[in-house]
Amino acid sequence: MDEDEQPLEMPIIKPVRDVRSEVGVKDSTTYVSTQFLIGLMSNPELVRNVAPVGHLQHGKTVFMDMLVEQTHHMSTFNA
Repeated sequence: MDEDEQPLEMPIIKPVRDVRSEVGVKDSTTYVSTQFLIGLMSNPELVRNVAPVGHLQHGKTVFMDMLVEQTHHMSTFNA
């Protein structure tokens, strides 16, 4: 193959694709029932999305940890 014969769709150096993913499902008990959550999913007007946005080292992760702590029994996360 000459220098100009390679099609544009084919990269000169093929990227290394090593995709590995694991899905771990752990039953966690929450303070709300599953039926309540299913009811929320069936009515999208009741769902509120939250985006913790802020500068570096200003407590976004701690804030999300506090939200999870308020809605889940933390003993289920001890492994």
